[in-house]
Amino acid sequence: MPFVQSLSCYPVKSMQGISLQESIITPSGMPHDRGFIVVSKQGRVITGREAPKLVLVKQSINTENHVVLKAEGYENLVLDQESGKIAAFDVWKDPSLGADMGDVAAGWINNVLGKAARIYKSVKREPVLPNETPQSFVDTAPLLAISIASLDDLNSKLADPVAADNFRPNIVINGVDTAFSEDTWAEIQIGELVFDVSWGCSRCIFTTVDPDLGVKHPEQEPIKTLKSYRQMADKRLYFGQYLVPQNKGKISVGDEVHVTKTRSKLITLEEKRQQYQ
Repeated sequence: MPFVQSLSCYPVKSMQGISLQESIITPSGMPHDRGFIVVSKQGRVITGREAPKLVLVKQSINTENHVVLKAEGYENLVLDQESGKIAAFDVWKDPSLGADMGDVAAGWINNVLGKAARIYKSVKREPVLPNETPQSFVDTAPLLAISIASLDDLNSKLADPVAADNFRPNIVINGVDTAFSEDTWAEIQIGELVFDVSWGCSRCIFTTVDPDLGVKHPEQEPIKTLKSYRQMADKRLYFGQYLVPQNKGKISVGDEVHVTKTRSKLITLEEKRQQYQ
């Protein structure tokens, strides 16, 4: 029986994840997940794609429910005071509004990255697809899940195995019998929660960043290998599935994962978009 092996959230997009034993889930996803983002002086979103060192910044939630950032050589930063300034920018072409977290936060991230940047808290994000739940700063959907069976299959083809953290999932599922069988899942239930397995996650160069070292793989792995067998008709490389919660509840590490509806194949982002046309 498949089960939840691990849970993670990523309060500041592209920074190190927080391992959880349990989490409340709402139709918008996990509390704190991708609630903040780093933006350049020019108003462009900065992620681990162009700033791999972001993955080395550790995150935690303090007793006041504030996000705390920790980077080697710097005092911890508590994201607890907004400047009152609202800025508009695009997250993967989706109009978004963010609240500036002030000059102290900006100075801290400037020092860590060695470039001018500011941290913003999510205020508003347009839905990625029509009728979908509005998001924080997630790429496309509220939650991302991968399976250990698929990760093991990929690693069997790599000279340098990668970790689940390379793919930054919220939910890691173990006990799946066949690699990529999650491509055919249409709906799953974990505890009291029902999830629409909405579409596959297309992968980018960020997966080549070593989560422990903050540097990209010299041969662009695992992207190079994924291209050899996980490239679909839309030319995107797929690994993992986006989940859209259909209700509110709690999930925990160890919970069983029940596949309640299936389909014949993986749904790509383009196919998902066509459903709304």
